[in-house]
Amino acid sequence: MKVVNSGRDSVELSNVNRAKENQRVDTKEKSDRSERLSESSRKIEISDSAKLLSKGVEAAKNAELSDKEKIAMIKEKIRSREYQPDFGKVAEKLLDEHIVNN
Repeated sequence: MKVVNSGRDSVELSNVNRAKENQRVDTKEKSDRSERLSESSRKIEISDSAKLLSKGVEAAKNAELSDKEKIAMIKEKIRSREYQPDFGKVAEKLLDEHIVNN
């Protein structure tokens, strides 16, 4: 007895093979997409305004240090009786403050 393949089994086998190949391609595409997303999520871009803000904060820190240093120097001069204020500037500031507040 001889069994003859009617073609139906070969069509079903072909469909199974095609489905497996599609699944393999889909898995590969998902993996590639996931890898691209992973790479892009590692990159950080800082806006220009954030960079400017960072520079401003750094400048303020430096200014605070120099103000503290100036205050320390003036205090030392006062202690040693070497401080000679500019009385004209002091008078101007007092008048400016008085005018602004009244």
